[in-house]
Formats: sequence, C-alpha cells, structure tokens
Amino acid sequence: MEESPADQLDHHIRQQVAFLVFEDYTRWFCLERFGAAIDTLADDLGFTVLDTRAEIGHATSRLAAVTGAFAAAQTGQLAALKQGGQVPRPADLF
Repeated sequence: MEESPADQLDHHIRQQVAFLVFEDYTRWFCLERFGAAIDTLADDLGFTVLDTRAEIGHATSRLAAVTGAFAAAQTGQLAALKQGGQVPRPADLF
C-alpha cells in the first residue's frame, strides 16, 4: 500500500484505493447497493454471496431512523434505541 500525505497525517485513515490488490478489475461495487452486487455476481459469474447482514445485526437499514441530538448520547442509550428497532440519523450523531 502506498503512503499519501493524508495517510501520514492520520494513520487510522487510508483511502479505499490503497487496498486494491490487482492492477485491473472487471467490476466495482459500492456497499450502499450490496443487494444489486449480489445479484450481479450471481447472474454474471454464478458466484453465490451468503448475505449474513440480518444475522450479524450490524446493518441499520431495517431500523427506523429517529431524529434528535445524539452527539453526547451514552452507548447504553444508543443500544436501547437499536433494541427497540430505531437508530439515530448519522447527521444527528455529530
């Protein structure tokens, strides 16, 4: 992985292109449209993706977004919201 000036400022942040393994790729997918990527991989390549998002519980797409001031919220409050099927809007976390 190549170093860039931004990488040198904060070693926790690295642009996604720094993680490319091959010189050329036939397809690019964004995680925001993961479902479409699963379909494309199955249709074009016969590749089966085991979608475990529902089982793992990290996804928030099935939760109801709530508004509010959550920048100083304790983790317990956020966990209780998630248990109740809700999640703060990302902008409300700042």
